[in-house]
Amino acid sequence: MAILPEGHRLAARDSINLDDPNDEVFPQWPGVPDDGNGPKTAAAAELISLGRIGRVVAVVPHSLIAPAPAGIVCVPVADAGPSPNRLVPDVVREAE
Repeated sequence: MAILPEGHRLAARDSINLDDPNDEVFPQWPGVPDDGNGPKTAAAAELISLGRIGRVVAVVPHSLIAPAPAGIVCVPVADAGPSPNRLVPDVVREAE
């Protein structure tokens, strides 16, 4: 799911492809090398705020952004593969 600010050039589409926003600013995520060309982002709330004001666009799992908060438009990304979801107990077990 692409998150875009309202009024963005891609926001009115029914879906986009991963190459459509290739000239946009994407956030940088901690621990992900060579990821993004924009501000460092550590939390979903921060990402939403940056998206709302037009500083970044991002492709995230639908479950992270649904329902879309005010000022954000969610557009499906047709050629994005599935994202792995992990349950918290699995993460806790790996940390032990």
